[in-house]
Amino acid sequence: MSVHRLLRVIRTSLTAGCVFAVASAQELDELNTLVPESLAAMKVEKWEDALGLLTKTTAMRQEEALRLFGPQYGVIWYRRGICEMRLKRWDAAIRSFETCYRDYPNRGPSGGNTYQTKALLKWGESAVGAKRWEIAISRFRKFLVERDKARDKFQQGPFYVTLGVCHFRLGQIPEGNEQLEIAIRNRETFPTTPDQIVAGIQALAAAAIEGKSEAALLDFLTSNQSALSFEPHLALAYSAVYLKLASDAAASGMHRAALAFYELVLDPQRASSELKERLAASGANPPELAAALKQLEENSFSETPIGPLRLAGQASAQEALGNRPLACETRERLARDYPDSPLREENLLRLISIRVGLAQAAEREGRIEEAISGYEKACIEGKGRAAAVATTRWMELVWNRNLGSDRLSACRGGLSYLEATQEQEAELSAEEHLARDEVAKLVRSFQAKLTAKVEPAP
Repeated sequence: MSVHRLLRVIRTSLTAGCVFAVASAQELDELNTLVPESLAAMKVEKWEDALGLLTKTTAMRQEEALRLFGPQYGVIWYRRGICEMRLKRWDAAIRSFETCYRDYPNRGPSGGNTYQTKALLKWGESAVGAKRWEIAISRFRKFLVERDKARDKFQQGPFYVTLGVCHFRLGQIPEGNEQLEIAIRNRETFPTTPDQIVAGIQALAAAAIEGKSEAALLDFLTSNQSALSFEPHLALAYSAVYLKLASDAAASGMHRAALAFYELVLDPQRASSELKERLAASGANPPELAAALKQLEENSFSETPIGPLRLAGQASAQEALGNRPLACETRERLARDYPDSPLREENLLRLISIRVGLAQAAEREGRIEEAISGYEKACIEGKGRAAAVATTRWMELVWNRNLGSDRLSACRGGLSYLEATQEQEAELSAEEHLARDEVAKLVRSFQAKLTAKVEPAP
């Protein structure tokens, strides 16, 4: 209801010679001032001032307000609720919207309270602010049933996301997924923004982790992967969120879900190539794309570069799931593509450990050449105890394989390891010292055998 319409009702009531108590006439005069002042304050977002004026305006008793103005008086309660929402006074807003809906219903098709059903929507939103999820769900659903489709317009994207979030907060994952998928499927027409979609995914992940419902989370992520993978110039903004969700899932033992989240994280190298191609293409949007490319370059020099974190997380999840060959490939890519990464040392230690494990498995299964190759790759880096173990076993396998031929190469490999680790000796732990000593001992033993073999008999 417009302020002019309400004031017209006030003036008509007075000039028609209606007989009211003096207090009622004073209230009408006061309304004649308060209503436009409150609306003016709302327009300039002076919510506290507007609320003060509306609080006075809504002081009239319900029976009297209905007699004087009918359902139209509910509009004032609606506006009061809006001010209370803006000031985050959620419980007060709930009461105001409830009053608007319950106490000032429209009579027939007149529609005097133009915000009666819209009050259900705002009642639900206020309940969300107050974290009263069940009330919010019931009001939202009632609004969908009762709203006037021609008059009660609303932002459908955030509505369905919020409804989904309410279900997630109550641990109702299937119901929440249904609402979130409505928002995602209609993201172009509602529209639903990436911010809103990611907010829904965060709520889903929290509910799934708390309820240990990896299957429900994984099913949703795989079913909607294309919609959750944003274009490069948009995806960078959400990569940190997806990395955090992947880390949270992995920490909860949900490694398949973690991998699904890592798949949603921007691949910086691929994104960089794509952005450069699009910048060079006709009809592109250079300012937006150029800014995204610059952000990618800046991120690569930050303390938390996306590329290495993504690969390291994927490798850890793959290893936790028992897929050591794939974890090895992922860590090899990390070492190759990001040689200056802050994660380099840790990655090399993990890579060597995985290689040793794969080589040991190959040796147990009789695949000796594969085992020798695996041990050799592990000992080349010369990092940690695993490298020393790999060097020792590589020397032994090569020595035994080269019967009557080139056994000297077994010694050379050990000597190369000792030389590579000589500068690190002061930094080695006690366990690493023992492992290195084992390599040195084996080298001396093989050297002695080779010397004895070439010396002439007495």
